[in-house]
Amino acid sequence: ITVGCKSLPKETPRDFVYLENNIFKINDTVFFPLMINYKVDIRKVDSSIVISSPLYYDDNYIYESNTKAEILQQFSNHLELMNELGFNTLRLCIDVIKNDKIGLHYLSNNYEKVYLEDNSEKILDGIADALDIAKSHDMKVMLLLKPPFEKETETFTIEMLKRFADNPTIFAYD
Repeated sequence: ITVGCKSLPKETPRDFVYLENNIFKINDTVFFPLMINYKVDIRKVDSSIVISSPLYYDDNYIYESNTKAEILQQFSNHLELMNELGFNTLRLCIDVIKNDKIGLHYLSNNYEKVYLEDNSEKILDGIADALDIAKSHDMKVMLLLKPPFEKETETFTIEMLKRFADNPTIFAYD
């Protein structure tokens, strides 16, 4: 198969979701995605950027978790509960990006700004951690992205697509 100038593999790599006769499959097994939306905050914690549940998932006034380990454990606990409820796919909403005089940024509920241009590698590291946790719960992920209309979001999106091109945990991009 050739798309543009790039040849695609004849067989889907192991553990990736693919379509066959209008049916989703993974490794020749039917896969029915039962998906749940999960909004997140992008937070600075020490020298890391972490995917965090927003304030309103637990308490409207304070974050329940504040260290990287606590935040990732809380995220894992949420995914465990979702999985127990029958969900096998997570729509991870990382699309809320704001703009100010300095540039495009994520704004968490504690009003801390995480700028794309200065933090793209750390943001992708945070997404990688979230994908690892989803994988540990046998969940696939659809990443909800901001449309890349600005140069910064275009550059960030390209970096993301390159970084996660071989990650079968990602089911789709929205």
